[in-house]
Amino acid sequence: MKQLLVANTKKAIADKIPLILLIGIIGIGFVYRLVNILQNVSYWNDENNVTIYARALIDHGKPLTASGYSTGLYQSAMYFVTALSFKLFGVTEFAGRLPSILVGTFLTIAVYFVTKKLFENNAALIAAFLTTFLQIQLAWSTQLRPYIWLQLFTVVIVYYSYKFAVNKTKFIDINFVIAAMLSVLAVLFHATALMNMFIIGLSVGYKALKQKKYIYLIGPIVLLFLIFAMVYSFSSNSIKGVTQLLLSYNTDILHYFVFITHNYLWLFAGASIGIYPTWRKNRELAYILSASISIIFFLAIFKINSQYVRYSLSAFPLVYILFGNGLVWLIKRTKTYIPLKQNNIFTSILILSIFFIFPLYKGKIVLLPQKYYSINADVRENPVPNYKSAFEKINTLIEGKKNIIIMDAWNDRVPWYLPNHKYIFLNGFKTNDIDPVFGEKQISTIKAFNKEKSKYRSGIVIVENWESQTPEYLKNYIKTTLKHEFDQGTVPGNEKDPWDISVYSWGL
Repeated sequence: MKQLLVANTKKAIADKIPLILLIGIIGIGFVYRLVNILQNVSYWNDENNVTIYARALIDHGKPLTASGYSTGLYQSAMYFVTALSFKLFGVTEFAGRLPSILVGTFLTIAVYFVTKKLFENNAALIAAFLTTFLQIQLAWSTQLRPYIWLQLFTVVIVYYSYKFAVNKTKFIDINFVIAAMLSVLAVLFHATALMNMFIIGLSVGYKALKQKKYIYLIGPIVLLFLIFAMVYSFSSNSIKGVTQLLLSYNTDILHYFVFITHNYLWLFAGASIGIYPTWRKNRELAYILSASISIIFFLAIFKINSQYVRYSLSAFPLVYILFGNGLVWLIKRTKTYIPLKQNNIFTSILILSIFFIFPLYKGKIVLLPQKYYSINADVRENPVPNYKSAFEKINTLIEGKKNIIIMDAWNDRVPWYLPNHKYIFLNGFKTNDIDPVFGEKQISTIKAFNKEKSKYRSGIVIVENWESQTPEYLKNYIKTTLKHEFDQGTVPGNEKDPWDISVYSWGL
């Protein structure tokens, strides 16, 4: 009796170990993210853009710029979520990024339970671990950007698309409805979430062919029309804009090739292994997971922008799921070839070491919290100078001054950091003399620069020290004719990825 009681107690404890480990992973992951955003590190350009519309929602009840411009449905959900956080916690970098770390934490839970449903506990724990501690996950779940939201939507949509595809009792079921509703909601966070509709369309087509209900093949066609309508609305109701988008293709894959081969070959190797046992046991699941990942990467590289890896981020949780399944399968298979008494522990350590030594050594897996998780840790894409510090210095320089103009190399920084201050956009790619988004003047020539400069007693000019919107000849003219005030480097904690801007003036 005593032995039975002890055995039952051990079993009960063993059954709870995965849940205990999951709670630990979730808790530590949340702390890692929270520690980061408590620093209130400066926003970068894309974050600024969201905050301008979110602050307008609080101030005026509508997500409009000072010139009355609206993005329509584009990122509208991001504006409302950010505005709510600003309302609750104040207009700070911390408040803007807080929803992202909450969603990033919830994503770990979602990945765990989806993987557990599809495979098993151990695979789920590996997938949850990657979702929590991969540097790329920590970076994008501490930014005021929608990509962590898209990861959450995608993993849930793919799960329900699979459940819909294998449901033999009826064709259109609750799983399809859930997937469709989530895909529409996801598009309100970012237009690239339209990828999910392609995944749903694939599931509909697969099920229609599998069950020989060919009438439902009209479903993917309807989804294509819906995608066309949404792209039309995001293109400012321009048929020309939609046509250009649909007919244009990117062909340069070098950026993604470097991104994957230099940083995540180990991850995709493990995921590729995971497809095999999945295919052996459940071909529908293997098809849908691998096809979903392929769709996202194909659209991100060839249709959206081959120079920015963030557009493929929504595929990564699906890769983690297959990776977890691949490692568990490898461990089980290897056990049969190692005739040791303690081969369970030995084999697990061996396989995990093979796959995790490289990412641990290269910092792709983060075991200690950091001041800043760089979005450029894998490939250098996004300028991240300390704009917040720069504009605090600029504000001190111009305090009390009248008849002063600011000239900037980008159009949404001044509206965020110095709202209501007059400025000019040094835009060498201008199509209009007036920026339709924020309403400021756009200039690109030395003649136009001097003409505007002559109208003001004093001014501040911000120059980006990389290839930017401002033409190089205009940058050089500014540097040689104006007074250099200061250089501003990258955000604290990002010293390995240096970015800097230079600030010049006249008449101060």
